[in-house]
Amino acid sequence: MNGKIIMKEIRSSLIGFIITILTPLISTCTVTELEQLSDLRFGFPFRFISQQSWLTPFEEDFPLKLHIGLPQENPTRILIGNFILSFASITLILLLVNVLWSVISRRRNMAASTDRK
Repeated sequence: MNGKIIMKEIRSSLIGFIITILTPLISTCTVTELEQLSDLRFGFPFRFISQQSWLTPFEEDFPLKLHIGLPQENPTRILIGNFILSFASITLILLLVNVLWSVISRRRNMAASTDRK
């Protein structure tokens, strides 16, 4: 039984890590003024990638919806505290869903076995 629980935790942690790493590629940043281009934030649920953009848009181009740019072209920092919070949040949600799924499955199996008798 303990081996199954540990495997669920490892699996949830691995999936949580992969999801956390992929969230900056999906999230967008809305910029309403020129000064905001110096600190764009990406990631979910806590924005853990900070990027500086060299764009020089015209005033009529605002608001801009930007995706993460290449780190080679835009100075990029990883905010470790926010990354850990994002990873922990996503992993805890996955563990909770996994536990709830197990409880529901176990109750269904118990109900099905009592119906057969």
